Amino acid sequence: MTDVRAVMLDVGRKRFDAAWIARLLESMGELGLNTLQLHLSDAVGLGVELPGFERLAAPGALTPDDVALIRARADACGVRLIPELDTPSHATPLLVGREEFRLRDCSGMVEPDKIDLSNPAARRYVGELWDAVIGLFEPEVVHLGGDEFLAAPWEDDEARRPDRYPVLLDWARAEAGPGATAEDAYALYVTELADHVRRRGCSAWLWNDHVVPADARPLVPVPHDLVVDVWVRWREWTPSVLD
Repeated sequence: MTDVRAVMLDVGRKRFDAAWIARLLESMGELGLNTLQLHLSDAVGLGVELPGFERLAAPGALTPDDVALIRARADACGVRLIPELDTPSHATPLLVGREEFRLRDCSGMVEPDKIDLSNPAARRYVGELWDAVIGLFEPEVVHLGGDEFLAAPWEDDEARRPDRYPVLLDWARAEAGPGATAEDAYALYVTELADHVRRRGCSAWLWNDHVVPADARPLVPVPHDLVVDVWVRWREWTPSVLD
């Protein structure tokens, strides 16, 4: 997929009604834009009612009927929809009632917006959320999110400690060997999630934040068929487009 002329709409942080999104799609079609990425979730909310998970949705979230209208208008305007469910960070609204899936750091502090990737039940739960997204949107392409999990661009060196999340290190080393890092744990999660959506007929995009460039020889590289979506490079350790 090389011909992408896209808009991203953040329905996780802010409510947009279906009629407004339909007008946006019409404008996109007139301008020759062909892709609308819907950022469905962020730390402050889930902007769509997912079948089976309606209780997680923010007030005023898009309903299944809204999604049906948006899908029909997108088809009519020649615009592809790419739903994004942002994990493993920014997951606060997805973890309501699932607090046992939250990550703890080396001091024992609970991270309310981060998923414990080492927990197989938590990974299965994310897969179930994705099943609901794919069933609702029937997309060809999805966006796995993946930003700001291990260290956000604005965090200090303490947040970048290699042993910040011991459970991630233990899991990665059990799966990939004694030299594995937290980045390898992240790549294990992304690989499993990419396989999950691929089995449901979807290819996937991923934010660039924690993708280790191939020349750094990670023990667990992210799958090479993912599209890496480079959104920011505020520090030298964030992979660039060239990397």
